[in-house]
Amino acid sequence: MVQTKVNEKRCSVNVSPESGNVVASFLADEDEGAYALSEVTDGDECMKEQRDPLFEEASRYAKRKEDVTTSELQRKFAIGYIRENRLLAQLKSAGVVKK
Repeated sequence: MVQTKVNEKRCSVNVSPESGNVVASFLADEDEGAYALSEVTDGDECMKEQRDPLFEEASRYAKRKEDVTTSELQRKFAIGYIRENRLLAQLKSAGVVKK
């Protein structure tokens, strides 16, 4: 049998209590021992570790401009739509830009 060491970073996800109960019930009904519960990681801390490398610079730019558009971010940082969308979502989540 070959064993592999797996490094995993677990992040919390905000879900409604009802959804959490559904997932918990499903896991409880599955094979015992197949799922191990782990210590919950603070979602904000996890997001900080997964932030885009441009987050800090984009944050300063957005604060200077007071409001920023998607096309401004794309042009300023020479990034595509997908990355810009993810970056903007991170800025919104951190409260840097208005939702």
